[in-house]
Amino acid sequence: MKLGLRTYAYHWRRPPLTDMLEDVSRLDGEVFQICDWPELEATSRSERRTLSARAADLSIELEVGTRADTPAEVRRYLGYCDDLDSRLLRVLPGPSLASPESLGGLLPACETAGVTLALETYESVPSNTLLDLVTRLDHPRVGICLDPSNCIAALEFPDDVTTRLAPHTVNVHVKDFVFRRREDRIGFLLVGCPLGEGMLDLDALLNAARDSPADPNAIVELWLPDCGERTPKIEADWAGASIRRLRRER
Repeated sequence: MKLGLRTYAYHWRRPPLTDMLEDVSRLDGEVFQICDWPELEATSRSERRTLSARAADLSIELEVGTRADTPAEVRRYLGYCDDLDSRLLRVLPGPSLASPESLGGLLPACETAGVTLALETYESVPSNTLLDLVTRLDHPRVGICLDPSNCIAALEFPDDVTTRLAPHTVNVHVKDFVFRRREDRIGFLLVGCPLGEGMLDLDALLNAARDSPADPNAIVELWLPDCGERTPKIEADWAGASIRRLRRER
């Protein structure tokens, strides 16, 4: 299992991709996932190839992710995967993709590109639907991006999601969280915290990754709320602390 960070660990700082890559290297990360990052689309193919070459120099594996929800957009991102030498494309399968027909039509292109589609667990699609999709397709180029924290919004228990989808996991997103009442006692808050300090069952998540035949990478992301002018510094501290904790647990 390789460890790394994704662009969601730089939500508040938002440095250039090249700076993020250098930061991942400084933190001894092995993977950098560029996910849902509009700036990627503004780069030229030459710039993407330069970023890929630098990642190779640093011994860092690149992965790509997108919110694109049509087959045409996924095919476009397969081109970005080629530019960046990424072997994985994480997608959020909404209505236009969440069917065996739509996803099945993309698999020949994935085979040609040597890219695996990682369908992320998210509140918009029940985990049982994702399980049915990957089971029916039964193809080595499609699997699950396991992020059990996301499914709380759909009233699914994270541990249940982890157990259900572990055998099909090809990528893991690791973020800790706390679920607590608001200070005014009206409603609840679901917010992030440094890894190991919240309610995430990290052992279960990492065991799922270890048991998966795909040997998925584990990628740190953060749910950091706005903390005012100190937010960028806190974000950097959380990122470093989280990947150090993940390295100890690996």
